[in-house]
Amino acid sequence: MLWRSCLLLMCCWHISWATSTNPSRRETESQDSFGSEAQDPVDPVVSAVPGVRPGSLRYHIGDGFFFHRQRASFGRVFLRCVLYRSDPSCSVRAVMNQDMSGFLVTSGEHNHAPDELHQQVQDLRNNLLQACRVRPNVRVDLIYHDVCRNVPRDVSSRISLLSIRPSMIRTQSENRPNIPYSFEDFDVELRNNQDLRTTLDGETDLYQGMAGAVGHRSLLFLSRRVATGAGNIRYIFGDATFYARPNQPDSAQLYTLVTVRDNHILPLASALMESRSQMAYRDLLMFIRRILPDLDPDFCMTDFEIAQQNAILDVFPRARLSGCLWHYSRAVCRNVRSLGLHAIVRDNQNARRIVRLCLAIPLSPPGRLFEALNAVVMEARRLNLQEQFTDLFNYLRATWIEGIGERTLCVFGVRHRTNNVAEAHHRNINSRVVRRPNVWRFIEMVREIEDVAWRDLGRLETGLAPSRARRVSSLLSDARIRSCSRQVHNREMDILHFLASVSWHLDNTMLEMLRGRADDEEGRPPSPLRGPPRAVSDDVRFSQENGLDTQSNDNHTNFEVEEVISHDTSNQYNNLDASDMFEDLMEDSRDEIGRRTSRRGRRGRGHRASRGSGRQRGESSTDPGRSIRGRTRTSRSLPALPTQSSNASQAHPSLPPPLVVRPEQFSDSEDLDDNCSQERRRWTEIQ
Repeated sequence: MLWRSCLLLMCCWHISWATSTNPSRRETESQDSFGSEAQDPVDPVVSAVPGVRPGSLRYHIGDGFFFHRQRASFGRVFLRCVLYRSDPSCSVRAVMNQDMSGFLVTSGEHNHAPDELHQQVQDLRNNLLQACRVRPNVRVDLIYHDVCRNVPRDVSSRISLLSIRPSMIRTQSENRPNIPYSFEDFDVELRNNQDLRTTLDGETDLYQGMAGAVGHRSLLFLSRRVATGAGNIRYIFGDATFYARPNQPDSAQLYTLVTVRDNHILPLASALMESRSQMAYRDLLMFIRRILPDLDPDFCMTDFEIAQQNAILDVFPRARLSGCLWHYSRAVCRNVRSLGLHAIVRDNQNARRIVRLCLAIPLSPPGRLFEALNAVVMEARRLNLQEQFTDLFNYLRATWIEGIGERTLCVFGVRHRTNNVAEAHHRNINSRVVRRPNVWRFIEMVREIEDVAWRDLGRLETGLAPSRARRVSSLLSDARIRSCSRQVHNREMDILHFLASVSWHLDNTMLEMLRGRADDEEGRPPSPLRGPPRAVSDDVRFSQENGLDTQSNDNHTNFEVEEVISHDTSNQYNNLDASDMFEDLMEDSRDEIGRRTSRRGRRGRGHRASRGSGRQRGESSTDPGRSIRGRTRTSRSLPALPTQSSNASQAHPSLPPPLVVRPEQFSDSEDLDDNCSQERRRWTEIQ
């Protein structure tokens, strides 16, 4: 064995020596090796592009297939297809050197087509993130749709809003300050950042400061130029929303004050309130009054929040305060449902009529709300429904007429019977943000709404209408209610006929509320007006009973319902008479139980329903001015009844007289005049 090894070593030495001593042979071998290398294929060039995650890379060789880095060891990088987690999974694996050379597919074949739109998709993603950097306070969904409109559909369908939304939000937050978690930090941040406290055009300050003591503070956003452009502010509407308040800092509500000009809504102030106390409302309104010293409205419309109403009366003592008819109707319908009466109301037309009459009580003249309630009680007794509605009648008496007060509850003779102006403004706010938005998105929303209002004022000054005119159905309803109000005020229509005539305009709202479709979806705290009758605390101040105006006697025959004089002279319905509108356009009649039976169309041509002053059908009118086109207007709402006098038993001689209520139940009856006190004494205490 030893000699064989020695022989092998000698042979190898001899071969190496021969090669080194023969240069021509060495050159020939090198040329042969070069020729063989030239015939071998060239290694593919590997390129790296940014991946979806920050700092990640994708590798490809230009064939449309992309790989992720899986691991690296001993100078080699192991790759796998980017669709390895898809369904079905792609199992292709590859390997390359750390210097991105020597790329080689080691196993499997791709089960999908090459991605030819990868570069365009990456450009779209980069454009989305860049737009978020440029527009840090705009909603990401709006940015997403704006950018995607400029690329082909095949490219935009590759990136969904759900997948890129976190990256867009993270990009927007890069240039934002830290989120404040207290009212003090928020106030300091707004004062120190001009881009946040001013309007979008930077011409004026929108943030005015913080008002109130600790625990009752409010952050006020108010535009002086919008308040000045609104002119002489006669009407203000106040309400709160809980949907659009930011998640931080924690607040109780977003309170807004709005007004109207030429039937267009103009926001006056928005405030983040720390509490809903009367002190917080009063401090906020006093702060607004100091900023706008000329603000002295004639009319204020709110919901029935006692703290808010008392604060408004303290700050604006000259204004007439009225509650919202819609909020009253919702509370009554909720009470009907809580008492278990919704089934009988759904199946019984007479029961539905009683509820509808109850909803129309605030439309009665001042000082006659007890008379209206007493008329509804007698109507329920006539229809044998008195026992079923006992709790509802007691609820109306204790909670509303005595608790809230007649003056606040009554909406007789006012143009705005509901707080829909403020509710429409809140719908506009809620449509611009998500529920409990980011605080910086909230600031941007407030600035956007102020900018829109400022530009709408410019359109109003040039004679253009920024919003649509009121619907004809709403104008007809207003005209009908004004006509009936004029007749009942002049004692030409008894109170029951009046309630039945105007209650039909609340029928659809009542049905929606009884079905539960009109409930508040904003997470509003439960109302204290919901549920059975409750005792009113002595420390609650119902300011509206002071100075109650009950001048509704026969000597006011020239009564005119208050109307807002519109600045828009192009409205063709402003000067129409209510009676003419309903004589020409509302040719409806009622059957024996008061249901609507339309006579419009070819079948009913020539048949006019009787309407007007509450007299019996065919009874002649003593006023020659009330006869139009040779016909006499009479009531169309109910079967004819004699005119109701001050004694209820004379109006319905076939009915038993109402029971006499115990005098101690009405401790504030001395504040009313003789007529209203008499109506309270006539109130039926239903056992």
